[in-house]
Amino acid sequence: MSGAMMSEEVSSPQQVVIRRAEATDAQAVYELVVALAEARDAMDKMVSSVEDIVRDGFAADPAFEALIAEVGGKAVGLCLYFGSYSTWRGQRGIYVQDLIVTDRARGLGVGTACWRRWRNSPRHGAAATCGFPSRPITPGRSPSTGAAASGTPRRS
Repeated sequence: MSGAMMSEEVSSPQQVVIRRAEATDAQAVYELVVALAEARDAMDKMVSSVEDIVRDGFAADPAFEALIAEVGGKAVGLCLYFGSYSTWRGQRGIYVQDLIVTDRARGLGVGTACWRRWRNSPRHGAAATCGFPSRPITPGRSPSTGAAASGTPRRS
């Protein structure tokens, strides 16, 4: 991951903190998405900017919401999601676009903590009006667990 924020090592005894992303996190969101694009050798497809993230994620009518995972006060994970609708089910849903964990935070339970926090939040859990979650499955991941087959950041 580029930038000093993403280059330091993370040790497992530190607590994973999951919180809702705010406009001040736009740079961290962007850097995590860039890390994903780099890991997938897809930087040529990456055209968004920090300004796009601010405009589309933190305005009055946001296009997405996100959770940030931190270890030692540093962003090491991201769960980015938005509303969807199934015409077949006749239900609203939530589509998880990106679930990203940096290499240095692998094995700390960051991805699982993000997913659980998202699923157990009042908006998305059992009390929610959302009928179903949806997430893409990437080659190299298990559809049932989303477990990574390698240490590179992947969209799950």
